[in-house]
Amino acid sequence: QEKEINYILAVREEILKKERKPVTFILAGKKIETQIGIVSKMTVTLDLLDIIQSQDNILLGGAMTYTFMVAARYLDKVRAGKEELKTVTSADIKQIIGDSYVEWEQIYDQVYIAGQVLIKAEEKGVIRLPKDHTIRNKQTGQILMNQISIPEGWEGVDIGPETAKIFTQSLRDASTVVWNGPVGVFEDPRFAQGTRRIAEALAQLKATTIIGGGDSAAAVQQFKLADKLSNGDADMLAREIDDRRLAVRAGDGGDLARLASVEARRHEGESAPRIRIRDRRRAEADERI
Repeated sequence: QEKEINYILAVREEILKKERKPVTFILAGKKIETQIGIVSKMTVTLDLLDIIQSQDNILLGGAMTYTFMVAARYLDKVRAGKEELKTVTSADIKQIIGDSYVEWEQIYDQVYIAGQVLIKAEEKGVIRLPKDHTIRNKQTGQILMNQISIPEGWEGVDIGPETAKIFTQSLRDASTVVWNGPVGVFEDPRFAQGTRRIAEALAQLKATTIIGGGDSAAAVQQFKLADKLSNGDADMLAREIDDRRLAVRAGDGGDLARLASVEARRHEGESAPRIRIRDRRRAEADERI
């Protein structure tokens, strides 16, 4: 864990210093909470908007999508405040996302933060939400693709084919891609197409690719693409940082927070340890070259 923490911090520093633009962040997966305090992917996304530019992209998929769909529908209530947002009922929400996954116990907090992300992103126009979905009927098991809406009794299980096409096209011009979380229930082959297409697109990119999160790593392994995406050696940062391909397979969901926010420093207010770690690794790598 210590190696991955230092590795991600150094990668973030390189992204900011060398301004490897454009940068594309793929934020997805079912797991919302990270391992850094109470920071979530929602707050991380909000932080990312401070360091990216208008030519960059944040692609949202997986279970995060459904919270953002609710926020987009009720953005006027988000602007009015959390209390106004609480007038939205669970029935209202199900009319938008059916029985798709959301954190019901924290639904208003999550939707409010997602709405803040959308409001902040309006200026830069960098957020991309799925245009269509693959959905499953919870009672019959029937599966439909290319669905724009999700009726009650149905749940979203993957991004749709059109979204997969849009997302993979968005990756082509990126010089750096940070991927955290699968965009569908990839463990089931029927719902793995979106995640597979992203992984295959990343394998073809001549770009720096950072893969964080256990689920993303598992997906890459499942699709037998690990050898094309990662050397899995955090200690090789100094040698690999300028390479055209770079990946982190062993990171956790907290990778995004380390990339996005100064709050992710292990010792608040102390930037020197991060710099020393990077310099030490560069020196060690130079010795091995």
